[in-house]
Amino acid sequence: MIYGRVNKRKIMFKISRLTECKLIKSLIVDLAHLLIVQNIKHKKLLLLGFLSMLALTACGDSDDIDRDAPAISITSHAFGEEVTGSQNTTLAGTVSGDVSLLTIGLNDAAIVKVTPVAEDFSIDLTLSPGENTLVIAAHDATGNSRTVTFTLYFPFLHLVNDQTASLVIGQNDFDVNEPNQGQEGAQGNTLSLVAGNPSRTEGGSLYLADTGNNRILGYNPIPTENNASANTVIGQVDFIASAGGTLPTKLSAPRGFVIEDNQYFAVDTGNNRVLIWNTFPNKEEVEAVVALGQTDFASATLGCGANKLSAPSSIIVVNEKIILSDSGNNRVLIWNAIPTAEAFSIPDIAPDRVIGQQHFDFCEPNDADGDGISEASPTASTLNGVGGIWSDGERLLVADRLNHRVLVWNTFPSSNGQAADRVIGQVNMSTAVPATGQRGLNAPKWVYSNGNQIFVTDTGNERVLIWDAFPVADQENANRVIGQIDFDTKDVAQTSNKRMITYDSVFADRDHLFVVDSNRVLVFQEPESPQNMALSP
Repeated sequence: MIYGRVNKRKIMFKISRLTECKLIKSLIVDLAHLLIVQNIKHKKLLLLGFLSMLALTACGDSDDIDRDAPAISITSHAFGEEVTGSQNTTLAGTVSGDVSLLTIGLNDAAIVKVTPVAEDFSIDLTLSPGENTLVIAAHDATGNSRTVTFTLYFPFLHLVNDQTASLVIGQNDFDVNEPNQGQEGAQGNTLSLVAGNPSRTEGGSLYLADTGNNRILGYNPIPTENNASANTVIGQVDFIASAGGTLPTKLSAPRGFVIEDNQYFAVDTGNNRVLIWNTFPNKEEVEAVVALGQTDFASATLGCGANKLSAPSSIIVVNEKIILSDSGNNRVLIWNAIPTAEAFSIPDIAPDRVIGQQHFDFCEPNDADGDGISEASPTASTLNGVGGIWSDGERLLVADRLNHRVLVWNTFPSSNGQAADRVIGQVNMSTAVPATGQRGLNAPKWVYSNGNQIFVTDTGNERVLIWDAFPVADQENANRVIGQIDFDTKDVAQTSNKRMITYDSVFADRDHLFVVDSNRVLVFQEPESPQNMALSP
């Protein structure tokens, strides 16, 4: 045993357990704290240094401290990576040293022996929905070994038909849906006509566009109880103010907020613009540096053309691209690079590409030939009242609201007016018939994907539909429905923990689904014992 007594406290551990990282780290933190506050020096400082050295060697990527053991490196994936598109993936990596045995275990499945080729190894895996734990162990002929634990995540949200919400944001309980909870003004725990896309940061913050209060609210952490108060407000000086404006610190009826690479983007719908900040725009009145859709920060005019917007509603920032649904102009705009403050000073920040129109000069709905006149029927290249959008930088989904469909691009569009590859909600690209059932849509307002599933707010049918995979044919059946007891029923709009009024937008975050409903947001969580949860073909 090794003992140390500081301020009547015993710290004891076994030498044989020095490789347990949690124990070592906890002990070092404890000792460091005591050494600092008690001003203890000399031998105990040497002990702390010795323990730190052990922690550095024992608590890296490996679970052991044998320096002669084979080294393992994963080259095909990043630790904690989200795998999308297919549950089947190939794990590849390298090992160094004289490896006599290499084994890989996935979750609770049997351990598999893998034979490296030279120093390279690979194995085909079928991931389970959610978090997957891999244990890779390498042994050499002399008994040295090294074990690496590696995780991959397959996003797939398990929900059941007509599921009950577990949480409400913006209201005291599930039976009310009043603007600002019936109060005269806004508070930190209230919402008014919330709309547009919720978003979540890698750090775990949730942002909601509180449209009626002309602000963005931030929650950190994501609420776990009803009636939670926000921690951050954007567009107002405090949680009580609610007036809109056109200043570079103000918002008017915003519909979304996203963070990407330390830049901040707000869809400022009422001002027909998108604001971009280089510094987090908290209530200390940080000014935006770019206003897409306007030539300055005092204007809010709508219009068509390359440099104008009309009621933008949804934004995606991915792969250094901005993708924006310009709803009033029946199009989606794409910037191949994020505009800078220097570019805005010109001012001329035209997008690079337009989808839903043949060019930037006309903005009529269903204008297939680009002459400024609407056609009688939609096509694979037209839009009518575009709503929410989603993209991972490779695929693109667009809620084509007034054509009662969702369009799917399997590869990211590379030309103006590029035709979609698949349609959800219609039998083909030239029909626009509202319908219910398992494959029909009626004025779908929003679409979102976790990379594997597709979630659509089927607003006219007062429900959310879920597809468990991207479609391989037109008008494929949905797999699940939220907000109705089945695919054929349409209850009238209600306020409860199962029924909603507006079905405005939707956002999925691993094991939670957020549905925006007028003056509140309902949160649906995976049931502890999911039923009928097999992945659909």
